[in-house]
Amino acid sequence: MREISVMKSLKGHPNVVSLLAHTILDMGRTKEAFLVMEFVRSHLVNVLERKGAGYFEEKHVLTIFERRMQCGFCHALCRSPPVAHR
Repeated sequence: MREISVMKSLKGHPNVVSLLAHTILDMGRTKEAFLVMEFVRSHLVNVLERKGAGYFEEKHVLTIFERRMQCGFCHALCRSPPVAHR
């Protein structure tokens, strides 16, 4: 339930994958949560593959990371209490 709550609170940020739906099923002794997340067509691996090289300098990878993902991480980490990425 905590993860669902956190995902709902992060919804709407352009650099955070949105939670679209969820359900929790009672399996007897345990419960299972099923989360439906937004489908993202592109990710860091695709970006790197499109660049056409087999090897990238660390500085280049960090630049791509900063541009695409840093904003989303900051959005999560700046909350009170902060949300840690796993």
